[in-house]
Amino acid sequence: MRIWIFRSSLYTENAKTKAFKRTRQVALITGISALSLTACGQGTSTSSAPVGKSTVGASTTTGSAYPTHAITLIVPFAAGSGPDTTARKVSEIASTKLGVSINVEDVPGAGGAVGLEQIASSAPDGYTIGYGAVANVDLQPQETKSGFSGPNSLTPIAQVDQTAFVIVTNANSGINNLSELVKLAKASPGKVRIATDTTNSIIALDAKLLGSDSNATFDAVPLGAGHQIIGVLNGTAQAAIAQTVLAKPYIQSGKLKVLAVLTSSPVSGIAAPTAASQGFSNLISGYEFIAGPKGLPANVVARLDSAFQYALDSSAFKSYAQSVSLIGLYKDSSQLTSELQSDYTSLGAAVKKYGL
Repeated sequence: MRIWIFRSSLYTENAKTKAFKRTRQVALITGISALSLTACGQGTSTSSAPVGKSTVGASTTTGSAYPTHAITLIVPFAAGSGPDTTARKVSEIASTKLGVSINVEDVPGAGGAVGLEQIASSAPDGYTIGYGAVANVDLQPQETKSGFSGPNSLTPIAQVDQTAFVIVTNANSGINNLSELVKLAKASPGKVRIATDTTNSIIALDAKLLGSDSNATFDAVPLGAGHQIIGVLNGTAQAAIAQTVLAKPYIQSGKLKVLAVLTSSPVSGIAAPTAASQGFSNLISGYEFIAGPKGLPANVVARLDSAFQYALDSSAFKSYAQSVSLIGLYKDSSQLTSELQSDYTSLGAAVKKYGL
């Protein structure tokens, strides 16, 4: 809303003339201001919303024209990371459907908790949304205390992908599948090392699940995100669990061998069977999604959901996903909400069972 202020010169005339002109000026300004306020919906109101109570969520609050200006997408990961790159790609395409730009803002820190807190505390008007991963939203809040308390703090909008994990070994290890890796661990309990990224990630949980499912004892070694690959190459570990995109260059160069992919279906460009097809159905991969603060109006959720579905269906995103061995996997707001709640429960049980 703009309030226009008009100024005019007062001539050096007699006091009566000056007073008359001032009176006309006040009337003119008052009349125009009233018209401006009424046009902006802030003059005489017929709204039935109680005074002092928020109308967020009502159709009159966001308007049917949403969005009318740029949207900020908070990414709780470092610039240049895999999630950041994917968020930028999918947002670039979704913005063409929305008709406004989506500006990505990286807010890393505390394993994603800093950015997630910022998303959760934003106004639920659709102009600040965020990018999340199941590890940050469902797993880590149950492992460590932070200002972010889990999926109930958000409004899920749309799932973007499934982040494929692989179990790899050195190409010269002589290990050809998961059964052989398990057999080696059973022969030398606690001496077969599996490199992971951190101690409180989905990857670290997979290392626990592999041992639990097979009654084998592995030594899970956290080497840092991305560094678990190096651990296998230099002999620090016999195997590693990692994101496919990190392992792919070494797989293609012949330095690493893939024992299994931890997805429900094979991954493009990776010639290896799934873990489930080898009898290890509990091993999981991560997934990433778009979400907003709790209380987003239904019309805003529907508009954003449609735009990100459009992005995932585009040839541009499919080409990108294939190039980084990412599985584009769209789920709508309702499906994603159910999935996050279910995983929060199951991951919470795993946290207690394994003492993560």
